[in-house]
Amino acid sequence: KDEAHSSRDAVARALYTRAFDWLITRINSCLQTARGDGGGSCAAGSSFIGLLDIFGFEIMDTNGFEQLCINYANEKLQQFFNDNMLRNEQAAYAEDGVEWSFVEYEDNTGVLETLEGRPHGLLPVLDDQCLFASATDATFLQELGNKQAGSRSLSFPKIGATQFVVRHSAGGVEYHVAGFLDKNKDQLFGDLTELLAGSTLPFVRALFES
Repeated sequence: KDEAHSSRDAVARALYTRAFDWLITRINSCLQTARGDGGGSCAAGSSFIGLLDIFGFEIMDTNGFEQLCINYANEKLQQFFNDNMLRNEQAAYAEDGVEWSFVEYEDNTGVLETLEGRPHGLLPVLDDQCLFASATDATFLQELGNKQAGSRSLSFPKIGATQFVVRHSAGGVEYHVAGFLDKNKDQLFGDLTELLAGSTLPFVRALFES
């Protein structure tokens, strides 16, 4: 039953990912018209779309792998905003002698290093654990504790517990490790890919034909 649920979720994620990639490809193709590339079909002048949502942090009653991914993405967006809208702009103001009130902001480099830094970041440790057949969510948590001992951005509030806390720029979030390894592997078996490639829906079939 658990394997069936995992396969179902993997199919859903694969469908979403490929549909999203298809949409981005279509938008980019459309926008090429304004640059004279000849590959699009939209009216000239619509050459840029910018989307930046930095207020999407999720703190639920129970937080798992999905919330970690969402909050990691938002940390990256927060860093982009800090660099381009605050740090760089204020440096340009100073260089040009523009008078303004300095905007204080929290540098989230530390938490990003904790999440993605190699080789001891949370995500690299998770990837490494997925390579071992004997690894479990519990061994991942244990290894993470060994690698991140003394971290300012990551803590383990209870000995023997199945949670850890990341101090995000938006606040502390407690994550439960149940399902972390299976969800990170995100295995989509070959027979399911073949099934989707033979779908009676042309759109779905086109997404998986390649």
